[in-house]
Amino acid sequence: MVVVKTMKPIEKIENNLSKPKIDLSILKKKSSAKTSSGLILSYARQFKKDGNIEMTILFQEIYKKIIAMETSEKIKMEKWRGVSGLSIIEHPDKFICITFKKADKGETPKEIKKEIKKENINKLIIVLNSFENKEKIPTSDIAEKLFHKDWKKVFSDREKHISLTYMLGILEQKNYIKYSRRGFTTILNQMRLFEDGKKNNL
Repeated sequence: MVVVKTMKPIEKIENNLSKPKIDLSILKKKSSAKTSSGLILSYARQFKKDGNIEMTILFQEIYKKIIAMETSEKIKMEKWRGVSGLSIIEHPDKFICITFKKADKGETPKEIKKEIKKENINKLIIVLNSFENKEKIPTSDIAEKLFHKDWKKVFSDREKHISLTYMLGILEQKNYIKYSRRGFTTILNQMRLFEDGKKNNL
């Protein structure tokens, strides 16, 4: 009597069904090798080109996990920005800027208040209005005109650098400018000086 063993072929089929396959839609995605996910994807493409299916699938699956992690972190950052965004309280001669920051991951955000005088913002407005090109003005150019110092010295001066950041944030809230934290400012509207500003040095 011949006994036909069917378990191994069935197991083999089930294992094959459960194994990931090459996803051409992923391999065709545009990406930059300057990012971790882009680098992994470039390796997967190269393995595919070399005919190494196992390594192609391995790096493809690693890419998926990295993208999932990056997406998760992006969502967390968007939620965090909602908490740490700048709020301002306007007074006749100054603004009180309120932000929430935390020193370490998992800590409760702490409220930080910063006083910005309108007279100082008026000086910034004069500087911004002096630029002929109103689009993508480098923060370094703004800082040098405002403080009459080289950008590196302003950047290394924590008080001046933070004050400039807050002032640009205030003008953005007023819809006068669009301030990019990447280092550029675009003027949206002609800015007028605040009437209650006083003339003192920064």
